[in-house]
Formats: sequence, C-alpha cells, structure tokens
Amino acid sequence: MTTQPAIPQTQSAIQPDLVLRGLSKAYDGAVALENADLDCYRGEIHALLGENGAGKSTLLKILSGAVVADSGTMTLRGVPLKIKNPIDAIKQGIGMVYQEFSLIPDLSVAANVFFRIEPRTAISTINAAALRTQTQALFERYGIHRINPDSIIHDLRWRSASKWRSPRFWHASRA
Repeated sequence: MTTQPAIPQTQSAIQPDLVLRGLSKAYDGAVALENADLDCYRGEIHALLGENGAGKSTLLKILSGAVVADSGTMTLRGVPLKIKNPIDAIKQGIGMVYQEFSLIPDLSVAANVFFRIEPRTAISTINAAALRTQTQALFERYGIHRINPDSIIHDLRWRSASKWRSPRFWHASRA
C-alpha cells in the first residue's frame, strides 16, 4: 500500500501577515527604492539579496520607521500600518537589527536586549526582575551561559558581547 504525503496548505489559502505594496523612496531625486512589493507569511524566513543600491536597506528602514516612504502601503495582519518613526514600528512589534550593530555601552545586557520594550510594573517603571528573568530565559533557550544579563556592556570583552549579537537571537527576543 502506498500513501501520499499530506498536501500542504497553499499560501493562496492563507493571508500574509505582512504586506508591502508599491513602496518607493527617493533622496534628492535619486531613486533608492521603486515600487517594491513583499508578502511575508507566518513561519517564513526571507533574505533580501541584491546589488549595492538595489534598495534592500531602504525597504527595511521604511518598515522599521527609520525612513518614511514617499509612496506605497504596508499592512500587518490586515491592518494598515502608519509607521512614521521607529517608536511606531516597535509599538507594532517590528524591530530591526542593522548590519551596523550598535549597543548602549552604559546599559546592562538585559536592558540592551529589551531596549524600548522593557517589561513594566503597574506604575510604568522598568521591572528589573522581569527584565533579568526574561533575558536569562532567552539566553538559556539559545545556549548562552557565560554572559550575565546584569553585566554592563562596556565591561564586557568584545568576544563575549559578540556572542549574543546574533540576529537569530534578537529576532526571537523581540517576537
């Protein structure tokens, strides 16, 4: 007896979580991005590939609120996105890890991991215990055992600090 593998549900039956349509951006007349479209479905991993100047960074800067598009639309789970700055993006659960990675040297590891999305108490102060606990849980999940979440970034050796800069780690921590 031969069994057929289950037929996977096609993407046409599922609505994309993120839809970008017709995004364009120009700087002083120089076109950086022209009429870009992108659909992202839950569970997918995307890579943006292209030559220098193809618009990859501009597209991601628009999505993350670092740059405002000249034209086009964005929707997240069917809801139109109006992202004018990085805070708007963060409020929608969108964060960005840029190629030029930067840390805030005077903050702890935990404060850097959850920067601008820190757990809060009932009176809106940062919940330090929850911050530490959530960071430690992420570290355990990704096998990071030699970095103390309470360590101040400028006190870490680069080798230690670079271990947790992984985009995979940051993506999961912000999800």
